[in-house]
Amino acid sequence: MADSDHVRAWVSRLWGIDPDRQEMARERLNKWAIPHVLDALPSTDADGAIGAVFLVESFDALVERGVPKEKLLAKLRRDRDVWPTWAEIRAGGLLSAHSPDDMELVAEPGRGAGRHPDYALRYSTGERVAVEFKALGLSDEEVAFSQSAKPLLPQLIPPQHGIVTAHIEGSEIRGWPNRETRRRYKADAARRAKNIHSSTREIAAAVIVAQGLEETYVKRLTYRFHDAFAQLPSDHEWCVGFHWSNGAPREMVRDALSQSEPPENLVGVVFTGSVAIPGSMENFITFIPPPFGTDRGREEWTSGNQSVDYAKTIFTRVEESAGVRPTLIRVPSQGRMRDFLFRGGDQRIFPFNVVLVADPRDLPVSRRLASSRP
Repeated sequence: MADSDHVRAWVSRLWGIDPDRQEMARERLNKWAIPHVLDALPSTDADGAIGAVFLVESFDALVERGVPKEKLLAKLRRDRDVWPTWAEIRAGGLLSAHSPDDMELVAEPGRGAGRHPDYALRYSTGERVAVEFKALGLSDEEVAFSQSAKPLLPQLIPPQHGIVTAHIEGSEIRGWPNRETRRRYKADAARRAKNIHSSTREIAAAVIVAQGLEETYVKRLTYRFHDAFAQLPSDHEWCVGFHWSNGAPREMVRDALSQSEPPENLVGVVFTGSVAIPGSMENFITFIPPPFGTDRGREEWTSGNQSVDYAKTIFTRVEESAGVRPTLIRVPSQGRMRDFLFRGGDQRIFPFNVVLVADPRDLPVSRRLASSRP
């Protein structure tokens, strides 16, 4: 079996992304023949496999809206740091896929004139809205936490099946569980495996969740707001868009916005992203309109393939779960367990969030390696 075969099969089984979609994306990536893109999106792990699908499909969505493919390919070739560019294309693709049919996207309008947005949205009515996208990955503190958790993940993971989740308060691991404690975690996770979603009953996973880092995220988000506000001219309306791969609840984002002195021509902030939960991969677009410092008022929800109630439930439970979650997932293949996804601080931007088990709402104040949740 090739190194990528088990990844392709389990991406389909866990999150419903058909192997044909994955193979098509891989073929397109190979045809582009951009070495640093291929290196960033290997077929041998879930982040690379799914990241390739999302990149290619978002690329196509933008081209269908009028963005020249040569311009997108040139950007991918030019930007050696792949993930911020990936996030911009992915966010633009999600936005274009959920916009009115009469909308056209213009990539980097006014590039030769100095300050310019990433996209301009043009409608048949003549309305024009500029959109500046910013990727928001892990901070230095969150990277340090993830790297400190990385060597502990293989020690916590059950040998065959089950999900162990350790919740830690703050950004520092102050003590590792001893061998007996780790053995108890694994045995408890294996016993409870029959109670989890059927798609995950055969996997083995370890997750270490940093609780209480939301304020760090909001502080970083505030800086990014200021960067975006300074980048765009004031002669038309515009939005700021963010690819969301970890973060904080909407109320905290609103507070960050209200403290950032947004200009009057800012018509809203858009968050786009994807979250992998047992059994499915869900995409979302969240639009926050001004005034940002007031109660959000009435919310409008739409959903494509699922009911609105389902979409609200999933989004709310994921939003309530901490975003910094170093994770190791292994899957069975040819009689042994093989690595499928390993997030341990080597990457700041992820193609999707992973929440195998939502954080319990009744976590105690002290969480330092205190809970094992299957």
